[in-house]
Amino acid sequence: MSTRREFLGGGVQLAAAATLGVWAPTATAAKSAEITTTDLGRDMWLLQGAGCNVLALKGPSGSLLVDGGYARESKALLKAAAGITGNRRSPR
Repeated sequence: MSTRREFLGGGVQLAAAATLGVWAPTATAAKSAEITTTDLGRDMWLLQGAGCNVLALKGPSGSLLVDGGYARESKALLKAAAGITGNRRSPR
């Protein structure tokens, strides 16, 4: 389990890497056919497709999604995020 400082620090590192194009992700299909996920390591994933580029971070108190994407795709996005992070709360 990581500390809050490590969790937030990883998010900052990921944002910097995404901005600078440091990594070249390899996408894999998520449960939703429209959204693909990329494992970025350290309990971080990039969700892409269906009008979104969302960062999902798994933390000790649940998951954090950075940039929610389109409202009309929120159910599919939440389902994909819950599936990859192991969050027990399911979308309605």
